[in-house]
Amino acid sequence: MRDTAGLPERAGDLLMSSEVVVELTNLTKTYQIYASPRDRLKQIIFGSSRKYYSEFTALRSVNLQVEKGECLGILGRNGAGKSTLLQLIASILEPTSGSVAVRGRISALLELGTGFNLEFTGRENVRINASILGLSEAEIDSKMQSIIDFADIGDFIDKPLKVYSSGMILRLGFAVAINVDPDIMIVDEAISVGDAAFQTKCFRKFNEFKEAGKTILFVSHSTEQVVRHCNRAILLEAGAIVADGEPLEVANRYLNILFGSESIERIAAAPEEDSGAEAADNAGTDGHEQFFAVSDVSERFNTRRGYLKSEYRWGNRSASIVDFILSDGSRWDVCNFNSDDTVHVFIKVKFEKEIAAPVFGLTIKTPDGITLAGVNSLSCNGKSKFKNVSAGETVICEFSFKAALVSGYYILSLGVVDFSGEKPVPLDRRYDSVQIYITNVCTREGLVDLDASCRIHDMIKDNVYAASS
Repeated sequence: MRDTAGLPERAGDLLMSSEVVVELTNLTKTYQIYASPRDRLKQIIFGSSRKYYSEFTALRSVNLQVEKGECLGILGRNGAGKSTLLQLIASILEPTSGSVAVRGRISALLELGTGFNLEFTGRENVRINASILGLSEAEIDSKMQSIIDFADIGDFIDKPLKVYSSGMILRLGFAVAINVDPDIMIVDEAISVGDAAFQTKCFRKFNEFKEAGKTILFVSHSTEQVVRHCNRAILLEAGAIVADGEPLEVANRYLNILFGSESIERIAAAPEEDSGAEAADNAGTDGHEQFFAVSDVSERFNTRRGYLKSEYRWGNRSASIVDFILSDGSRWDVCNFNSDDTVHVFIKVKFEKEIAAPVFGLTIKTPDGITLAGVNSLSCNGKSKFKNVSAGETVICEFSFKAALVSGYYILSLGVVDFSGEKPVPLDRRYDSVQIYITNVCTREGLVDLDASCRIHDMIKDNVYAASS
């Protein structure tokens, strides 16, 4: 049974057992921590009559089923048990109790350089690793060139690994891992070491694996990578699974643990009608009068066009975002814009306590969780902090940006934090709380309209240098 921490059960949970390729049952891993080598020796000599060690439980009674073809993202803070979980699945560690059942060939890319001998050449390490993973000499010979081509480390393939950079070791390890034709691939944060070009190549291979129906277990601290590439995610905290479900929901829960107080508020009160762009056609021109009324500081956030009742909200509520309104400069309380419009986002924040250095923020995402832009009042004002705000005071913050995006829906997240201490303290964060629709008045591809131009020059007739200068 999954510990889903209140999340709804996923569709398809009751699948046939033959489709489950990884199954963990009451899995627990406890480490014995010795203060010194002398204590370890004493434990060997005196046995169970006395403990010379302390215990640390990295995983506690974990139950998990992973189905064939799933790309499972695994999120969690440092020390949450992510690496231990993967090492148990890969049979690198033995569980203290419970069981691990795996059906299919596993290829694991765990800690950087795991399984490599630094004195051997890259080519020799490829042979050793591939043979450990179960490939015959003939299979290794047939795949060697593909591995070398993917690693793309040139003549270093015949040099010892001790002269490799960390990025080159990653390239070689990943090249071996993906070319042994695994049924299950395990990747533990290693991709973050590579450069942008190599990361693109790795994720392209991920997509090929998913299309081929293979299973991927992917640990990352990047919520965007998990949301974009995984179709399911789990969140580990203190050795237990505290969330299991849709990647975006799990990613938001992870961000709450990282930056929030773990006091989640789901907003239930919302208008019954859809708040999408189609409702904006009936938007009035006087919706801003109430918003800007000095005497009105009531909670009206969930009455505005564009509001998403599925928002994810947290913070200590020393300040609250009680209202917002969108405008294109002439229309108010609207949520549909043209790509040549300037979008104005006004947020009304009521302060319950005195805050010395509040910072207001806005993030723009695609519906699948990819961040397109993030701005805040600190970065927009030359790093100068906002004035001290007294208890009972209400502040209106305005963000504006050019809607230079291709046609489609976009999601806004709003927030206010206290920036007076060593690290920001969330006061009120309303993630994925507003939806807007952009209509691109020109034909563009991709995500962002760069307002690009193209000129065709005749090399003989045109003076190209003069024309471009």
